[in-house]
Amino acid sequence: MELVSSGPPWLMITVSGLSLVGVVITAVVGPVVVDRRRSRRAVSESSGAAVIAKRADDAVMIIQHEISDLQHRVGRLEALQMAGIDAQR
Repeated sequence: MELVSSGPPWLMITVSGLSLVGVVITAVVGPVVVDRRRSRRAVSESSGAAVIAKRADDAVMIIQHEISDLQHRVGRLEALQMAGIDAQR
């Protein structure tokens, strides 16, 4: 099986960068979220801190969803570009 270039270099760099950002966000924020959830079970937090923690959890989920959506869109763009290249041959 022959590997075919999947698009221009800037697109590959963009996809790689987005993947790296997603991994970093997950690696940095994930343990914090897990620790907060564990501490909530052990000790009851004040309602203000609980609201902040919930909003932080929601923000992390939104960011991860948007990164995933953007990666999906870039993948579709690459597929369309490859179809265009194949059609020109």
